[in-house]
Amino acid sequence: MSTAERELAEARQSRAEARAAVEDRVDGLRSALSGESLGQRVKHDALARVQDTADEAIAVVRESRWVIALTGTALVAWWLRRPLVAWARRLSAHLPAGEPAGAWQRCQDWIARKAKW
Repeated sequence: MSTAERELAEARQSRAEARAAVEDRVDGLRSALSGESLGQRVKHDALARVQDTADEAIAVVRESRWVIALTGTALVAWWLRRPLVAWARRLSAHLPAGEPAGAWQRCQDWIARKAKW
């Protein structure tokens, strides 16, 4: 065998090995893609992303529970502000006229006694 024939044989063997590797990859891709349709893969990916987002949201809620609770309370108070103001006005109509000033004066006296001004 001459050197040219040896080089040709080596090149053919390298080509055959490369072709076998490419065919293995193509067969692997075909088998992976044949299991689920495109719609099922998209659905599976979307559900995985939603689940990851929900897990992250749960972690944030666990870390800042009081901030979320106070924000929710503030929102509820804002939505109910008109009924709350109307209720406070009706309640203030039933109080005696001098009581709020007297209560304020008692509060100031108590503070003055505690602070010893």
